[in-house]
Amino acid sequence: MEYVKPFVVGGGVITAGKYLSQFVDPAIAPLVGGLPTGVIASFFLANDKARKGYYNGYVYSSFVLFFVIVLIHLAGEYTNLAMDLVSLVGLLVWGGISYFVINAEVLSKRKGGKKGKGKKKRGGAGHVRHLYNQDGHAARWSRVHPNNS
Repeated sequence: MEYVKPFVVGGGVITAGKYLSQFVDPAIAPLVGGLPTGVIASFFLANDKARKGYYNGYVYSSFVLFFVIVLIHLAGEYTNLAMDLVSLVGLLVWGGISYFVINAEVLSKRKGGKKGKGKKKRGGAGHVRHLYNQDGHAARWSRVHPNNS
């Protein structure tokens, strides 16, 4: 039962994109069919730690996907190759490059290959975390007082 709900949601998104493309211009259909199912999938993960790890890899995968989609588009515009073939090659290229990038940028850092000075994260009761707390200069100028002072 754990996998039924994500299967139905993911399949529903793809089906809705196909269904919509029959009634509107196919260029509009990606608004539904292209919903970021990766973001939707994060709702089915066990906890925030798993979601953060998931997004660490997802961000790199998404950048690679953007460039692959641009290449697929250009191949469709400027070659006579079958779009199914171009799409299949694009998927394979995306998967291969994403695998290597995620290994190099996410997994290797997790195994102790972190770059930088390795600052300790502050935490504890009353600590408010914001994105700009990651940058010492921005935190200095912020109005957030981590120690409730």
